[in-house]
Amino acid sequence: MPVLEVVGADGAASFVPQSGAALRLVGGLAGDAAGLYPSDPAARHAIDAALDCLGEVGATLSASIRKGSEGGGDAAPDDVKARRADEQRRLRVALVEQDLPRVYGHLERLAARSGGRALAADGALTVADLSLACQAETLTRGLLDHVSVGCLEPYPHCRAIRDRVLALPEIVAWRARAEPPKAA
Repeated sequence: MPVLEVVGADGAASFVPQSGAALRLVGGLAGDAAGLYPSDPAARHAIDAALDCLGEVGATLSASIRKGSEGGGDAAPDDVKARRADEQRRLRVALVEQDLPRVYGHLERLAARSGGRALAADGALTVADLSLACQAETLTRGLLDHVSVGCLEPYPHCRAIRDRVLALPEIVAWRARAEPPKAA
């Protein structure tokens, strides 16, 4: 489980479990001027709804990843490996054929309101856009068996949000520090 450690002004540490909760906390701490997770309840509701949609895809994706690594790993008997591989394939096919059209179809309609700048109609980036960019990058990197790198082709506005977020100077700089160098 992901955990964010937050150190208060008094030096005391507290812990925020779960990535969604940490994302909303950090977005809120950025303040209303940043707009990532504004204090207005109606604006937060729209952001939370988009995050919940992304969470549906994330749940299936996470289940498929766990399915590939449970039951003894590479040391498992061949029949167990075959069952795990088949279940992982089934989950990922369902992700691509059912979850993505339903969820990303909805998100695409939201993103179209801003011309693909953000999920919010006014085009302001929020934590939902950051989450979408992360998930869309995971889905399209070619690292997931049975998930085509083109799986988000039907959703150009969602892809535009992903590209906008990944082009932010802060994100580019962080990725340069965090990602291993590419082989020559």
